Amino acid sequence: TLPTGKTGQRQHMLTQSLGGLAYQTSIAPHVLRFAFDKGDQLLLCSDGLTDMVGESEIAKILRENRDDPANALVAAALGGGGRDNISAIVVGPALDFAKTGSAMASG
Repeated sequence: TLPTGKTGQRQHMLTQSLGGLAYQTSIAPHVLRFAFDKGDQLLLCSDGLTDMVGESEIAKILRENRDDPANALVAAALGGGGRDNISAIVVGPALDFAKTGSAMASG
């Protein structure tokens, strides 16, 4: 078995991409359907966030920063050293986009 995860040799290997190839290739998107329960949030982020901020800290930041969670997550990653590109998108019914102007942040 090939090692995977944070410590695996292939942890930064892309398995699919759009464009950048001299020839056409097919893409097999990963599709998941689910229903949000009240208060649920969906976090899409780069390893620049997860390498700098642990899962329990991410969960705490999401709970405590309902108004602007993406920027709070990026700030935590930058505060932890920010050695890589940091991207975070937080989606959820509890977010007030009019208040923050955006639910996407990048550092």
